[in-house]
Parts: sequence; C-alpha cells; structure tokens
Amino acid sequence: MNMVSRVKRRTLCALGTWALLSAAPAHAQQPPTSWEGWYAGGIVGVAWTGVDAAVDTTPSSGTFNAIVGGGVAGYNFQITDEIIAGLETDITFADLSGGFALARHKVSFVGRLGFLATPSLLIFGVAGLAGGQYNADITVTTTSVTMDFNDNEEIVTIVSTSSAQVEKDERLWGFTIGGGFETETNAFAIPVRFGAEYRYTDFQEWNFVAAGHAFAMEPKVQEIRFRLIIPIN
Repeated sequence: MNMVSRVKRRTLCALGTWALLSAAPAHAQQPPTSWEGWYAGGIVGVAWTGVDAAVDTTPSSGTFNAIVGGGVAGYNFQITDEIIAGLETDITFADLSGGFALARHKVSFVGRLGFLATPSLLIFGVAGLAGGQYNADITVTTTSVTMDFNDNEEIVTIVSTSSAQVEKDERLWGFTIGGGFETETNAFAIPVRFGAEYRYTDFQEWNFVAAGHAFAMEPKVQEIRFRLIIPIN
C-alpha cells in the first residue's frame, strides 16, 4: 500500500468517526415538552370558609371545613420557551355547612400565567371571577318582654319567646386568586400532569330581611387543591 492510499484511508476513518460523534448527541436529545393546547382533569382537596355575619347589626362569625372535589378544563398558550399563559374554568362541590354558610358548589373563570422552571415543571398564578351557590338556613329566636297586672293588680313582667325558620338561597359572586405548580410525567401511556394549588375567594356581601330581622353575611373561602391533568392535543 502506497503513501497516498494510507493517507486517504486515515482521512476517511477520521471523517467517519467525526460523523458518528456528531450524530450521537442529536439522537440522545429529547424533544422539549410542549405545554400548548387544551387540557382537562379532576380536582380534590380541602376547603375552609370564614363567614362574617350579622343579625340586626349584632355581629357574629364562624369557620367551617369540608372536602371538595370537581373538574377543571382550560387552554395553554406557550408564549416563549419558559412563559405559559392560559384560560381556565373549574367547578367544585363541597358541603360547607353551619347555619349561615352552605356552599353547594362553586365555579371560577380565571386567567393563568406561569413560568417553566424546567421543561416539565410549571409554576403558575391565577386570578379571576368566582361564583358560589349559598344557602342560609337559620332558626331565629325572638324574645319579647311585656308588663301586665296579675290577679292582685300587681305589675308583673311577662317574658315570651318565639322561633322562626329562615331559609334563603343566593348566588354570590366575587374574585378569586391563587397559585401552584404542575409537573408532567410520561411514565404512563399518555402524558399526565400532577399538581397542587392554593386558592382564596372573597365573595360579595349578602343582605336580606326575613322574619322581621335584617341579615348580612360575607363568606371568604380558602382551598388547597390537588390536580390531575390530561393534555388534549
């Protein structure tokens, strides 16, 4: 083998090795996770509501807890490689009972803005409108005091009580804010996102008159919710 042939052979081997080394990283890289598109899923968690109330200007308050569950759906826009924006709606059901406050269900319509800390971990905040179906189921006891004469014509005090059942239903609206995180895994046959979220909702004041009494209440609900999301692309 002459010198020219040996040089050509060495050159071809070097080029082949360089091509293999150049191609290897390309095959090893995974395509980035796309967060854009529709999604839907379920919610489960705990909620507690604080109710500031008043009956005939006499203030009172209470806190009630419950398990919540429901569903969520929305759409993500991937603005940049790290920024996600979107719209979301959800409905949750709970039994937050305690006289003034029975929240049968709550719906919300929010905007989301998030940051991808990693390609599979989204940290987000939400803000928007919420509506809750509330029921006031209260027993009102009225005490009356009168003065009268007895058989000996002496003035005596007569105390009497009466009870009335008050029940009212109303859809209350307010604002809701919160934040949380989601992480995507491909451990299953389809991509699945798990997450957790804190939500605070402040409803409008509810005023009504019943059984001769003036009532007012303003519930504020806090929730810690766990999310199971399935992308629909």
